[in-house]
Amino acid sequence: MKQIVCEVCGSNDLVKEDGCFICQYCGAKYSPEEAKRLIVEVNGKVDVSGSKVTVDNTSFVERSLENARRAKAKEDWEECEKYYNMVEQYEPTNIEAIFYSSYGKARMALVDSDRFKREQKIKVLKNSISVIDDNYDN
Repeated sequence: MKQIVCEVCGSNDLVKEDGCFICQYCGAKYSPEEAKRLIVEVNGKVDVSGSKVTVDNTSFVERSLENARRAKAKEDWEECEKYYNMVEQYEPTNIEAIFYSSYGKARMALVDSDRFKREQKIKVLKNSISVIDDNYDN
């Protein structure tokens, strides 16, 4: 994903107004040419044509889902949790990611000798069910 990062304060909250990009944090103004050189690689595509800067994370999310599904198939629960957590960061209502990130935690907890930690991670799995119910739409 790429982001425009303000060189003055480091914020990535820039809005296009009257042909200039303005940092919403410190007020610094940049021309479109200056804004292009402020673009920093993070994990997606940046659209600077509208009045707001938008970032497209679709390819990053798709790659993370592929990696998560591969890890789940291998029953590598640590990797499974890691990649589904990445998906959740960009798509917080993704039902698959909500469930399997907590499921991966619960599966890893089964081998943990600390009973409290196991109970805690199983509780996270139980709570994810209500979150899924809130986000599920027939």
